[in-house]
Amino acid sequence: MSVVVAIKYKDGVVLAADKQATSGNIKIDNASKLYKSAYSMTAIGMVGRSRDADLISCQIDDLMEYKDILDKVKIDKKYLVNIIVPKIFNILMRFNRAHKEYDIVELDSNFIIVSNEKLFKVFFDGAVLEYDNFVTAGCGNQLAQGYLESQDVDTNKLTQDEAVKLAKECIFKACKDDVFISNDYADILILNKSRKRSDKNAKKNR
Repeated sequence: MSVVVAIKYKDGVVLAADKQATSGNIKIDNASKLYKSAYSMTAIGMVGRSRDADLISCQIDDLMEYKDILDKVKIDKKYLVNIIVPKIFNILMRFNRAHKEYDIVELDSNFIIVSNEKLFKVFFDGAVLEYDNFVTAGCGNQLAQGYLESQDVDTNKLTQDEAVKLAKECIFKACKDDVFISNDYADILILNKSRKRSDKNAKKNR
């Protein structure tokens, strides 16, 4: 079971993921599925193939044009469709990590891409959707989405601590029947509107 969750709160965005990965019948519980650009307020949560994650994580700082970083161009759907998503496809296609299905190039992984103000989901075929409050991805997607919808809360009014708590609860509910749950079961990335850089804190999971 894998799940990535992004929740918008009043001062930014929380991105969270479980830490389990599988290879055949082997499970590990310290996998990283979240990646933050060192130069821009942009982060990616990936679910799917570990090899895809390795390739994207090594080149995440190249996904946004450096001139746009300097000019402080905001990440929006148009920017994702025209700049970031084609680069993701090009990286993965270069290493034969894509396949054709009915003449459409598709990936084996999908992504949640966030700024400190926006939430997007990139599907297997490169389609992009923007979300207002929260977005989930992974094979635990339906359980995670159902849990967040059941809370009936306007996440845009939450504090950072409340959003982190909700994200961790969501991952626990989605994964508890399929993942060995320890005190360190989730990674958290925080992209705050008032900060130039975000902090990755995987220790606040108790």
